[in-house]
Amino acid sequence: MLDLEIYVDGLADMQVKSLNFVVDTSRKALIKRHNPDEYNLQLNTLNAQHLELNEYFSHVIDDDMHTIIKDIRNAHKGDIDSAPSKALTEHWEEILEKAEKFVGTSKQRLAYIFSQFLKIKPTEKNIDDMTDMLDQSEILEPDAKKRRNSARKKRTKD
Repeated sequence: MLDLEIYVDGLADMQVKSLNFVVDTSRKALIKRHNPDEYNLQLNTLNAQHLELNEYFSHVIDDDMHTIIKDIRNAHKGDIDSAPSKALTEHWEEILEKAEKFVGTSKQRLAYIFSQFLKIKPTEKNIDDMTDMLDQSEILEPDAKKRRNSARKKRTKD
């Protein structure tokens, strides 16, 4: 922030202008005495030393702001509003890998996946409770046993 104050108050303007004057004078003297081509090392060195005040301070202030913003970002990692450290796809991939190893019915596996995604401890009680909720779903296919019982009931009615 000190760099911003130096720029806004114009505290370095005179020194930068003085340095640019020396560089420009040297460059003009070199051109006058030696008439170098555009690829001359000394001429290009003098051109590179010329400071554009606004560009220089924009760069300096940008560096300062980048450092400040990086510190703020690091301080806020893990906040509810911050993006997770892992991409959502990575999180899902881990959950699905764990679910493949889970032993249980399709609804229990789905309950396990939900518990992992929602970061709920997948205890037997939690899985059973979620499975009971999933049993009430009109869109989820019933387990094989329920399908067989349903099919038997249908045949006996016909």
